[in-house]
Amino acid sequence: MNFLFTKLSTKLSTLVASSAIILLATSDSLTAQSTLANFGWEQWTAATSGKYDEPSGGVWATPNPALDVAFGSNPAPVAKESGAGNVQNGTYSAKLKTVKIFGVKSAGTVFTGKFVFNLSNPTKSAKLGVPFTARPDRFTGWYKYTGVNGDSCLAYAKLTKFNAATGLSEQVGLARMINKTGVAVTAWTQFDIPFDYSNTNTPDSITVVITSSAGAENLQAPQEGSTMYSDNNDLLLPTGVAMSLNNMVTVRTFPNPATSKLTVELGRNLQAASIRFFTYDGKLVTTKPLIDNTLTNEIDISSLNSGMYYYDIQQSDMQVIGAGKIEVR
Repeated sequence: MNFLFTKLSTKLSTLVASSAIILLATSDSLTAQSTLANFGWEQWTAATSGKYDEPSGGVWATPNPALDVAFGSNPAPVAKESGAGNVQNGTYSAKLKTVKIFGVKSAGTVFTGKFVFNLSNPTKSAKLGVPFTARPDRFTGWYKYTGVNGDSCLAYAKLTKFNAATGLSEQVGLARMINKTGVAVTAWTQFDIPFDYSNTNTPDSITVVITSSAGAENLQAPQEGSTMYSDNNDLLLPTGVAMSLNNMVTVRTFPNPATSKLTVELGRNLQAASIRFFTYDGKLVTTKPLIDNTLTNEIDISSLNSGMYYYDIQQSDMQVIGAGKIEVR
């Protein structure tokens, strides 16, 4: 399935599209966590290029970074939305729109994983999946949608577990919503999809994809102009209690890039919490304790080699309640 780019026309277009194809065919298995941050799209980070905003939380990615290497002015496939009527709950929603980048169709897609555009080796640009160890009952969310020429929108959450014997990540459970009706969904509409479990395994990863053009899902190429609004998503545990995906702690880190010291500012006081740093291939490098009931912590990162790192904020009950990424120089 190719949600992001189709019908290549130039050499650069081919590179972008190759990244998109690999994006939907691979996944990462990092150190496991049991919740997702910012699933209600309330926190956004402006790109240094000033061309787009990205959903914060450390687990979400979009094809927007392709704009950093695009010439001229191009619309972002994924945008922060605050317009009247286009937010179901809170301050912001995610606007997903199928647009053209480099003259090639790019579906508005937000997904768990990472996208770092690599011209020299496009297959290294994007990978799906983040750590996850729970077995939710249902995947829920709210959306609006206007498809063009019979296009359809898609949202799914897939749980997988790595099989060391086969070297493959195997599906544990799937919850999937697709709107193929061709009728515009002009009012906020909730989907509530049960997970279909194929075995009793505990997953180690989750892949969530929400896209304005399902593409191959309905045997049609993405249609330029198809627009989906997404908001207030949840994963519901067997007890019926929602994992809190909107009430995570906000985290601000600076400077970025950093050298020997990193300042961590929290949105609320925590107790028995720590910050963990991971390499981009998911290896835990170091864990640093945070001072109880202190909003600002200065962290010594002099032991970290130069490069990009993911970090998360973890409490003593092992719940991950915040995440992000930094560059160390």
